[in-house]
Amino acid sequence: MGIKENKETVRRYIEEVLAGDYSHATELMHEEFIGQNKNIHSIEEHEAFFKKRRELAPDLKNNLKEMIAEGDKVVTISVITVTDSSGYAGHPPTNKKLEIKNMAVYTLKDGKIAKGEVLSDSLNMFQQLGFYPPLPEEK
Repeated sequence: MGIKENKETVRRYIEEVLAGDYSHATELMHEEFIGQNKNIHSIEEHEAFFKKRRELAPDLKNNLKEMIAEGDKVVTISVITVTDSSGYAGHPPTNKKLEIKNMAVYTLKDGKIAKGEVLSDSLNMFQQLGFYPPLPEEK
C-alpha cells in the first residue's frame, strides 16, 4: 500500500473504530494488532479496552488535526475532548471539559494497522484537572 492509502486507513480507524464502530475493524486492523503501548494484543482486546473507556467517558472525541506518513508509518496529531465525569486516578469527578493533545505512531502491515503507540500530554491534562498548577508564563 502507498502513503495515501495508509493515511486513509488510519483516518478511518480514528473516525470509525476509535469512535466505537467496530464493523470495519478487521478491514482496518491487522490480525496481529498491538496497541496502547503494547498493553493490547488483539482486535478483541482493543474493542474491550475502548468500550470500557467510552463507558467512563461517553463524550470522548478524537479530533484529528494532522497526519504525516512515510513508508509503513503514519503519525497523527489529535486533540481529545472529554468531560471528566468519572474521576481520574482516584480523584472525584471534576466535570471539567478537557482538551488533551495526543501524538500517535501507527505501523501498517499488509495495508492494515498492526501497531499503535500513543503519547499524550498528561501534564497538561493534570493541570486542567487541577492536580498541578499551570507552568509560569514565558516572558
